[in-house]
Amino acid sequence: MTRGDNVVAFTPPDGRRKGPDPKQLIEAVRDSAEQQLEAVLEGLFDNTDDTLFELADRSDRNADQHRYIDAMRDIRLKRLRIMRGFKQAYRNQFKRLLEADTPQSAFPDGLDDHEDANLALVENDELEVSVAISGMVSKAQSQHSMALFAVSTRLDSLLNSVTIDESNNPLGPRKLSESFGRAADQLEVDIRVRLILFKLFERHVLAKLAPIYESVDAILTGAGVLRDVRNLRRRTEHSSATEGSAPPRAAGSKSQAPMGGTQMDFDGLRQLMHSSQQGPARALGPMVSTQEFMGALSQVQASASAMPLDPLATPSMVDFDELVASQQGQLTRPDEDAVNLIGMLFNFILNDHNLAIPMKALIGRLQIPLLKVALMDHAFFSQPGHPARQLLNELSSAGIGWSASGELRRDALYEKVESIIERILNQFEQDVGLWEVLLAELREFIARDRRKTQMVEQRLRQSEIGRAKTDDARKEVRQRVGRKMGGLRMPQSVAEFIHNVWQRVLIHVHVRESTESQTWNQMLQVLDDLLWCVQPLTAEDDRAFRRNLRVELEANLRKGLARVTQDQQTTERELALVTTPLDLIIERDDAASERKDPASMSNEDGWTEETVPTEEIEVPMSEPESAATQELVDPAFMAQAKDLSEGSWVEYRDGSGVSQRCKLVGIVDPGDRYVFANRRGMKVAAMTCDDVVARLAKDEITLLDDSALFERALSSVITDLRASQSAAG
Repeated sequence: MTRGDNVVAFTPPDGRRKGPDPKQLIEAVRDSAEQQLEAVLEGLFDNTDDTLFELADRSDRNADQHRYIDAMRDIRLKRLRIMRGFKQAYRNQFKRLLEADTPQSAFPDGLDDHEDANLALVENDELEVSVAISGMVSKAQSQHSMALFAVSTRLDSLLNSVTIDESNNPLGPRKLSESFGRAADQLEVDIRVRLILFKLFERHVLAKLAPIYESVDAILTGAGVLRDVRNLRRRTEHSSATEGSAPPRAAGSKSQAPMGGTQMDFDGLRQLMHSSQQGPARALGPMVSTQEFMGALSQVQASASAMPLDPLATPSMVDFDELVASQQGQLTRPDEDAVNLIGMLFNFILNDHNLAIPMKALIGRLQIPLLKVALMDHAFFSQPGHPARQLLNELSSAGIGWSASGELRRDALYEKVESIIERILNQFEQDVGLWEVLLAELREFIARDRRKTQMVEQRLRQSEIGRAKTDDARKEVRQRVGRKMGGLRMPQSVAEFIHNVWQRVLIHVHVRESTESQTWNQMLQVLDDLLWCVQPLTAEDDRAFRRNLRVELEANLRKGLARVTQDQQTTERELALVTTPLDLIIERDDAASERKDPASMSNEDGWTEETVPTEEIEVPMSEPESAATQELVDPAFMAQAKDLSEGSWVEYRDGSGVSQRCKLVGIVDPGDRYVFANRRGMKVAAMTCDDVVARLAKDEITLLDDSALFERALSSVITDLRASQSAAG
């Protein structure tokens, strides 16, 4: 096969079709995806250059400016090397898959043992990068979960000795991030620039994987590989939920591969726990079977359902140590490890700032039911598609916009979530199918609720776009009129007319027809004519021209006023502010012409002493509007503001100190205005990018992470265990 071919031939030389050759098919997938990845990486580096330049431009300290300029130069020089390094690391991922699938492979059960075995906590900078990568991988896996599952499952079906899943798929967010990380190691930049680079990788590469997965899927399905992968997923999830954990497999057989980074199977988690010496000392006494322990948990669960719920208070952790001790015997080692793991997960969940307190109060009631799920099905810890995990993630995502408010009782979503929690407490014994039913109900409810909210948000965006255009028009009109009037003398009523009436006309035309329209130029010309007509004129020809222009000027003023008011009385009253002093000026022109007495004319301003219009004023020269003084802030806050995209959730504290959660529903132009709304789509605030940066610096805006809750909790647990392992070692 030559690079760039769109069709892969799977017919052998003898002409008889024997089905797709796995190696050839995987290489076709690799090459197709590689070309698309090269394109999105080009976009990444283009945006990196712009981002670093903007950060340098906004930095007030020389050290920061030099940091970003030097980083920009280093990235420019090494751009091609990084691209080549990424490509090589990416291809190596596929190469190792194919090598590991051969009978002679020494590591058929895992591809990354030699890398992941030493993923202990190291230097602070490396840990910070590791945490950042874990977060963006978790978010991308959640975003592309269905497509990633399909691609992983189809690739997995082509190999015999190696399992391909989301954690070791070379096209998955984790392995792509690792490949990019290795390629970027050659950069000589500090931790802040490195984190910015990874954030841009998330935005410009990981977020744009959907078309790549679609292309890969088309290649695989076109070759007849697992056409009905969705039904396979449902069957797999159902069997894992009802059959419990599978028995150990023979060495060398295809099984669930250990997951590195922040994804591990139950056995891997147990090994990490034991090596880090986590968990209390084991109880002594007779062995307590899993079924006996499940019965005791069901009693605790029944008691929990009768407990009153306070939606405004963070719930307490279940005392899992006391729970185990109450059995007056020892649990099996796997059961005891499952208890400790669930305890660690909920310790993160109930202390997670991203989770609203009302949601914590509800999810906290699931500690015992989820422990029962974990005891029944150890795959709960390693399968992102497990219905209990999915339901937990959907619950947390649905309630991210809740605030600690008594109005929740009138919130239909809150009532729905509360009813789901109650049904689990009252109905769940050992049938995990209940979680799947409730998950489907919740998703259907959320979809209906979201459609209504999206309509409200769309109206809000349109309203804010109109407001932004009006504000921009008002600013430009004020500047233009100020420049034209500055330094001129005129009757006070004329000045009032221009400021209060004609500026309205110009703003209207600016918004409706833009400054490129013929109407805009005509209205500006009317303003110029008006200003000229009320100036002192000494030349007889100029006075005659003013007299002749009088009727046309009034007609044009009427046309303009008709754009902003339909009330005839209002039009006449506003027009009189101009026509009355203008008629007076023309009358005095006529009187002066009849006298033809040049000696009575003032050489200074062209008015005679007796004909100076009453209530005349001199309009001061307009000064250019000074830009708002931007307080010195860390450029990282600017990067955070720029990273906000439509749908991002934040916690916003207003001037009175009241906090509420809101979503960025749009960034509207002109003016780069960020518009935030509550979960019902009602406006909370609108501010410029600079305002957002300043509020981020003052902790008046806090970014919220709405990625999958379980994955974040598991990531935190694994990080803590590795830290303990490092300290113990």
